[in-house]
Amino acid sequence: MKKITHILAWTISIIMHPIIYGLLGSFVLIFSLPYYASFNVSYSIDYLTFVGLLTYIMPLVAIPVYYSIIKISKQNVSSNHQRIFLLLSTTIIYAMSYRILHKIQVYQLVSYYILLCTVLLFISLVITYFWKISLHMIGIGGFTGILLILSYAQHPVPLSILPYSFLAAGSIAAARLYLNAHSSLQMYVGYITGLITSIFFTIIFII
Repeated sequence: MKKITHILAWTISIIMHPIIYGLLGSFVLIFSLPYYASFNVSYSIDYLTFVGLLTYIMPLVAIPVYYSIIKISKQNVSSNHQRIFLLLSTTIIYAMSYRILHKIQVYQLVSYYILLCTVLLFISLVITYFWKISLHMIGIGGFTGILLILSYAQHPVPLSILPYSFLAAGSIAAARLYLNAHSSLQMYVGYITGLITSIFFTIIFII
């Protein structure tokens, strides 16, 4: 039973990795906001594929590149150094992705959402330099924040997804605590940081 619980905790941590929210949030915006209701579905899917390439595949590629450099240079680095480097590289990739998507001028609200993700990554980077915070909880907190505002605006898709986002947040928190990846304080601060930042950003730029 303990082994199954351990596998389940790792599975939740991997599936709900913070890097997924750039693509997931873009999907929710495109298929829930009335601005995009008349858009061709195949075009929207192509656009989401491009978003996934920029915000999901590219950051993943940076991981083996980083570890290859470490292996070649034969350097011993701390886990905090690894987190900072990966956060920095992902922040840069997301900032570049925002610039690229913003120039397309079709899904401008999506590009602003990617900017929100960039802001959350930068905040995570700054905090991580001084203190270990839960990136998983910042990610789900940011995603929940945008769902809250869109639900308040009576968009049906975010309204139907919102309860599951709270369930996901609880599951992620339980998984990370079970794996001893974070303390309760790190989880709470991460979630509140993502939630509040997302709410204010969404009100200013997306609604």
